[in-house]
Amino acid sequence: MLYLIDGHNLIAKLPDIELTDPNDEVKLVLKLRGWAAIRRQRKIILYFDGGLPGGRERNLSTPDVQVTFATHGKTADHLLIQRIKRITNPAEYILVTSDQQIIKAAQARKMKFWRSETFVKRLLQEQSERQVKSPQVEDLETAVDPAISAAEIAEYLEMFGPVPEPAPKQSSQKPISPPKSAAQNTKKKTPSADELKSGADKITPDDLDAWLQLFGYSD
Repeated sequence: MLYLIDGHNLIAKLPDIELTDPNDEVKLVLKLRGWAAIRRQRKIILYFDGGLPGGRERNLSTPDVQVTFATHGKTADHLLIQRIKRITNPAEYILVTSDQQIIKAAQARKMKFWRSETFVKRLLQEQSERQVKSPQVEDLETAVDPAISAAEIAEYLEMFGPVPEPAPKQSSQKPISPPKSAAQNTKKKTPSADELKSGADKITPDDLDAWLQLFGYSD
């Protein structure tokens, strides 16, 4: 939805911004940026009086909030009425102002409008609801993210899809071979003289060579 907003008219209805504040326009822009960020479909076209040199203010504008100041000799009311007359799809816009002349221009085009007081109530109510939904300090340990609501998480998942499960890590260690049997690790034991006499172990050629070397009879 696109919102055409009468900037100074709205500031006059806000409880936390004064028209006498030299930075009142900047404060409203920042507030509306935060409000627009809650819903991706919110786009704001904001008009102010008395800009020098006038026209679109690029330093304050973003893709979600376009800020325009009226040039010398014109007013925001004039710019809003002219914009309303040029719009080809008025059903996609909502006008925000309490100025009756601008409201009449919107009604002539069958454009929906909210008075500034109504918009402020909606703004404050939405802000209050988001604060209530935020977890208490003792619940932060179990919260996914206190700054992100469940609806926003669902919205992100819809855009980007579910987070893939990480693949199991492969071990960098080489598989451990089963230990060799004691018979494989142990050197062949040379039979003793008593074992040879008792015939407990059959004499092999290797055993015979070992005994001959022991007694000095080797070649």
